[in-house]
Amino acid sequence: MTDIRKLKLSSSKLSYTNLIKGKAIYAEIDVLFFQDEGLEYAWCPALDIMAYGKGRKEAKDEFEYQINAYFDYTIKNNTLKDDLIKHGWKLDKDNKPVAPKFSHLFKTNKQIEQTFDKHNVAKVNTSITVPVFA
Repeated sequence: MTDIRKLKLSSSKLSYTNLIKGKAIYAEIDVLFFQDEGLEYAWCPALDIMAYGKGRKEAKDEFEYQINAYFDYTIKNNTLKDDLIKHGWKLDKDNKPVAPKFSHLFKTNKQIEQTFDKHNVAKVNTSITVPVFA
């Protein structure tokens, strides 16, 4: 079994980093892992991205694929900035995206509270590469 405290999403696998030509920062996000009906789920409320698999590794791998697809799509369609803001991200003084704090998401997203009430949830903080807006 994977030690979830050591989970790191490998941004080197994510193809969107090629699209942003070095203009990127690392952002800290929380990924929630839980089981339901025999499947393992990985959910990032800060991006509203969810993936699942037969086990933790498969869920993590699928999550990496989903986050890659999210950034590829939003970068190509020039909607990343608007989508991040819609999900509670802020832009700092240098126009760099900053993820919302989990405590804020927990207060404003009832689905998170329901997930914690219904499941044994492991919350893992991890770094991802996020494009910097020009």
